[in-house]
Amino acid sequence: MALLNYRHYANELPRYGLAVVFAWFGIDKFLIHQYYVSWFSATKSIMILLPFQDISMSVYSIGIVEISLSALLFLGIRIRVVALVVMAFLATILITAKYPSSFPQDIGLIGIALMLVMSYISNKNKRQENRFRYSRIVTYSISLVLVLWAADYFLNYERHAGWIHLFSPIFSNLGTNEALYLIVIVGVLEVLLAIFLIIGERIKNKYPFVATVVFLIFAAITLDPPINNHQTIGLAIASFWLGYRYCANNMSQIN
Repeated sequence: MALLNYRHYANELPRYGLAVVFAWFGIDKFLIHQYYVSWFSATKSIMILLPFQDISMSVYSIGIVEISLSALLFLGIRIRVVALVVMAFLATILITAKYPSSFPQDIGLIGIALMLVMSYISNKNKRQENRFRYSRIVTYSISLVLVLWAADYFLNYERHAGWIHLFSPIFSNLGTNEALYLIVIVGVLEVLLAIFLIIGERIKNKYPFVATVVFLIFAAITLDPPINNHQTIGLAIASFWLGYRYCANNMSQIN
């Protein structure tokens, strides 16, 4: 029974990861409220969509919605509907906020939400099988995020060098040239990881996903929030799950 419970919670990791991200989103609207008020005020396309003329009240209301979505995800209530709302919410951010205010990580989260929608469409008794079946959506979404990160590093390396100096607790003391070298190395590594993820998906190997988890956790701690955003944590949890599914398949075959 304990093993079955363990597998049940492990199979729900993508959902929990998405819930963690939205909980963090919502809580941040209260903890660093003024940051979001300033950001929304400076982004005209977002201003049009705000529910209230009072920007501060809009930030609070959005935070409440995000926390509510997180709670529904954690509790497993109406997952298909909630995941569709999450996809619409993230797509709206991508379209209205635009880059760099909107981060490529949102694409990875949309992939996770889409996988949840697809896995909940058919027979509820086969949701685990469906989740494994549609897991490629998550793999390709995370691979796309890595490629977009790398492309942005190469195209906007000066801005990223500035971010490293301003917001990195680890690399803030690097010289300009050293920061540029670091950006190039990280960009190349991201492209390689994206390639290895796709290869790992095809040959059913867990190690590319394990390497991606390590990289994403490293990425999450090298920049102070909210610059790194919190989507990276959700992508790391989903990558862990992608590696776990092959371990789970091997265990079931042995049993």
